[in-house]
Amino acid sequence: VQLGGALDVEAKRRGTSVYLPGQVVPMLPEIISNGLASLQQGEVRFTKSVLMEFSAEGTLLTTDFANSAIIVTRRFAYEEVMPLVENPDAYKGKISAAVRDLVCQMHKFAMLLRGRRFKGGALELNLPEVKIELDKDGVVSGAHEVEYDESHQMIEEFMLAANIAVATELFERKQPIIRRIHSKADRAKLPSLADFVESLGLTLNNFTSRFELQKLVKSVRGKPFEQAVNYDLLRSMKQAE
Repeated sequence: VQLGGALDVEAKRRGTSVYLPGQVVPMLPEIISNGLASLQQGEVRFTKSVLMEFSAEGTLLTTDFANSAIIVTRRFAYEEVMPLVENPDAYKGKISAAVRDLVCQMHKFAMLLRGRRFKGGALELNLPEVKIELDKDGVVSGAHEVEYDESHQMIEEFMLAANIAVATELFERKQPIIRRIHSKADRAKLPSLADFVESLGLTLNNFTSRFELQKLVKSVRGKPFEQAVNYDLLRSMKQAE
């Protein structure tokens, strides 16, 4: 994509790719976005890499940025990852020892980073992603929940760490950047959340504390009203900007 060329101008006009049910309107043509710019098994792909070193406790020690070339040794679908993590020996002869060991280390480290985030007050609502099903004419024919497990969390933690590293670097260089923020919850809506929670026999001692909201989300996990509480909490939050 040449700077100032037709592809560059159109991509800038679109701003992002747009995801619709059953369709994607890409920012760049699919041959680029889903081909040359997409990691594919056995193919060389040129990338920008964030190289990060962490302590055994998950503390960030060093960060470096580099132009790099990546060759994917083994591509996994999300649903293939957790069976491997839970029983790596079952994949002897099918997946190399080096790849099995790396995936297991990735899982262990991602869960360490995730634990640190929640200790710092990160809040995660347990709301399933719903995927719309379309028939051949593009008419809605149904919907189903998308499976979400620790394999998704692994990728999320590494992407988040890289995003924070890039944002921090650009901030320190005083470079203007666009980022999305979640403002604090709407204080006018929080008392109604507390009333709703109490009507279910639950207690929310301090509805302005992220740690208390964290405890609330954890306390309803697996219970019949789990989604109702999570949705009500979501409604009390301000939209991302």
